Amino acid sequence: MSDPLDEELFLDLLKAGHRARMRAHGASMLPTILPGAEVELEPRPRHLEPGDVVLARVGGRLVLHRLIARRPGGELLLKGDALGRPDAPISGEAVLGRAIRVSAGCPRDLRKGPGRWLGRAAAGASWLSWKVGRRLRRLVAPRGVWHA
Repeated sequence: MSDPLDEELFLDLLKAGHRARMRAHGASMLPTILPGAEVELEPRPRHLEPGDVVLARVGGRLVLHRLIARRPGGELLLKGDALGRPDAPISGEAVLGRAIRVSAGCPRDLRKGPGRWLGRAAAGASWLSWKVGRRLRRLVAPRGVWHA
């Protein structure tokens, strides 16, 4: 959100227990959420699962990214579907809301049916690709450049 007053009002609605809508900016959640799509959010639920798309404060900015894993100690790992690596781990308190519906062309409910299981599959694939990439980087790091 570009206007700080709009952002403050939006966050106040979520904190007060109301649903709120926002326009997605950026391409980090492609192909799930297109730039300019309207996203409906519900206030932070008690329980979050990998696959949920959440609005969170990460490093002082708001991001709408997918929860891909929980770390020991309760930290959460979020990652944009189109990004190569996850955001810095956050606490559950940094989550402000959960996306429940995306409207860009044809509306999609992210809580049930294909929206739900595709979200879980995306979270699993995202976590796995990040883990495999980390391991590969560790294998080649001591030798410097990886030669095919």
